[in-house]
Amino acid sequence: MHDSIRELLVEEKMGLLSCCSCKEVVGRIVQQVRAETEQWSEMQQMLEQVRVEMEELRSSRDHWHRRAIASEINFHSQHTQKLEWKQRARSSERKVIELQKLSKELQPRRTKLLNAPSSSSPLQSDLQLPADPRRAVRSHDSYNEKEKHVLVCHLKSQHNSSRRSPLQVIDNISPLLRPRR
Repeated sequence: MHDSIRELLVEEKMGLLSCCSCKEVVGRIVQQVRAETEQWSEMQQMLEQVRVEMEELRSSRDHWHRRAIASEINFHSQHTQKLEWKQRARSSERKVIELQKLSKELQPRRTKLLNAPSSSSPLQSDLQLPADPRRAVRSHDSYNEKEKHVLVCHLKSQHNSSRRSPLQVIDNISPLLRPRR
């Protein structure tokens, strides 16, 4: 546009323009202004469209950023739970090993108690608590209850003629093996 205006100014200075040619020049200028106005409107529309798309992209970015943070938090939570379960599993495996060892230690005593002759007192000679009685009590309450029941039944059947319980004969019996009243 600027070039055509310069040409017109040069021609005007030279005195070559006439009345008809002025109308043509004005018409060309109007057409150029309209064309540039259209281009400007199109540019404004394109800029508006770019602005809208940029806003959508920002919104999408924020959404996925929040999802990524939530996923990371969830991942860390699940990882922590996994580690806790592994620790529990290891602890349970250690308890199983301890119980198996204790069971192996107690098996010969149990066998002796069940097969003991009626003349000897199994409570005095064969029944001894393990080195750490707290661990045995905690780990084997149900096992001890069964053993006590078997022992009491065995002793009752051996001493039917006596009115008192065989457990009352022994004063230093463990509190775990004393009958409940």
